[in-house]
Amino acid sequence: MKKFNFWFFLLILFFFLLFLLTALGITKLIIKRPDFYQVVKEEEGSFFTYDTLDLPFLKEDYLPLKGYIIINKNFIFDNEIKILEKILKELLGFEYQIIDEKDFEKLNEKGIIILLEKTEYDVKISEKIKERVYLGWGILIIKNPKTKEGISLLSHIAGVIPIENSRIEYQEVFLKGKTPLTFNMKAGDFLGIFGERSYFLKPVEKRANICGYYKFSDEAIVYGFYNKGRYVAFGFSLNSLTSDSFTQKNIKILFKNIINWLTKRPVVLLSYWPENKEYAFIFSCDVEHQSENWHKIREIVKDGTFFFLTTELKEFDKEEIENIEIALHGEEHEPLKGKDYKKQEEIIFKGKNYLEKKLKKKIFGFHPPLLMYDSLTLAVLKKFQFLYLLTEYQLGLPFLPYFSSIISIPQTIPDDYDLMIRNRIKDKDSLLIYFMKYIEDLKRINGLIVFSIHTHLLGSKDYQSVIKEIIDLIESDKNCYFAKAKDIAQWWLKRSKIKIELKENGLDEITIENLNSDNMEEIILIYYPPTNEVFEKIITIPIKNLRSKEKRKIIITYKNS
Repeated sequence: MKKFNFWFFLLILFFFLLFLLTALGITKLIIKRPDFYQVVKEEEGSFFTYDTLDLPFLKEDYLPLKGYIIINKNFIFDNEIKILEKILKELLGFEYQIIDEKDFEKLNEKGIIILLEKTEYDVKISEKIKERVYLGWGILIIKNPKTKEGISLLSHIAGVIPIENSRIEYQEVFLKGKTPLTFNMKAGDFLGIFGERSYFLKPVEKRANICGYYKFSDEAIVYGFYNKGRYVAFGFSLNSLTSDSFTQKNIKILFKNIINWLTKRPVVLLSYWPENKEYAFIFSCDVEHQSENWHKIREIVKDGTFFFLTTELKEFDKEEIENIEIALHGEEHEPLKGKDYKKQEEIIFKGKNYLEKKLKKKIFGFHPPLLMYDSLTLAVLKKFQFLYLLTEYQLGLPFLPYFSSIISIPQTIPDDYDLMIRNRIKDKDSLLIYFMKYIEDLKRINGLIVFSIHTHLLGSKDYQSVIKEIIDLIESDKNCYFAKAKDIAQWWLKRSKIKIELKENGLDEITIENLNSDNMEEIILIYYPPTNEVFEKIITIPIKNLRSKEKRKIIITYKNS
């Protein structure tokens, strides 16, 4: 037997340990490299990041949280001042002063200039205001203040033409989604406007962006850049805002967002839809009278949600239910509202149990017959672990959670029963025009489109060409998230459990946390940076995979950081 060489063994052990340490060091260097980022498509302004996002432009200084309400002796609308003061006093950290125009030139500290309606400003002062905004001040223009010579400051500074609306009636301004002014607000939320002549704001330059519409038709709020400064313009006065609690809550959030925008504070939003799609679309069909039509409709629609009365689900081919969702419409076509808890429990349980046994699939959704339900219905749905409820018509609002586990998906456009029976529109071309108008309006606010039909109405043989034309158009649109109702509900429930925080500490720092029990794929953050440098599209930050309970930080750096 050979003698054991102790020194040779130590030498081998030394080289082995050296190899392990080297491998570990290289691994840590790769995994913890802090400045990894990759530009995906420069023309889209889109970035993929783990730790640091370098932006190739200068970060501009924030403006102080200070405002100047400029008036003169011709100003007579004291009530508007009171309304504005009430809003501004509730914005923590924001200071304001009411300044006579003759003292405007004495102002040295930058801030936000606020111009109120029907105040005629001196030409010299209006030029000074324009100059200050050009050099970096912010400006909020309410309705249509002019110079004494009749020059509109909206067109002079904001690059929009005010066109007077002759209608004096109640109006609603619907808010567009995915803008810095609608942060923490839903697409389709509204502000009520009462009884006055308002202005449509028609942008004449590319620097104008749009935040809201009068009844989805004309611009009501525009915002944008004016060289180093920023502006926001309303086509309505504060006097016209209704006093209902919903409007008042929205106007306070809107003003907070406006001040953040005008003072150049960054904003980060979570995109409404997966892959940053502009809007979402659900095809929904109630299978009841003339239920045999559903087979033909299924050939047209490859990815829809079909709500069955249990009496109408007869024999089917397995291929027919692949890639589609089947959900519950009830046992008989009679309302649940008013029935006692036990009766509603019996109807919903029997229907769900029957469909699940027949299909060998879980049922996620319920569409109440005649859209009539009550709080007992919601309690039963929660007990039997339904995910969502398809509810009554509500324009533009994507989702309203009733319970922590039940999502309400409203019919965001009138269904075929509304148009064909209630409004007696039977002509195919007219129906198509009506549906397409609602679809286009909801696309503009990044909203949810629920195209809901019945087998015996639009689903009948004579009208199936209308369905095909709409579906073909939607399927060809790369900006659309076309999904089943359960997919939309699951996405929105998970989306509500993504927590985002933005710290402004020299370098902007975004913290994103996934509170879901599942991993989240393809999360898109939308980032509005504190700069007026013009880029073609908004900056998006895709996060490929955020693990369950993971918290991730993204540091934003700028060219001058």
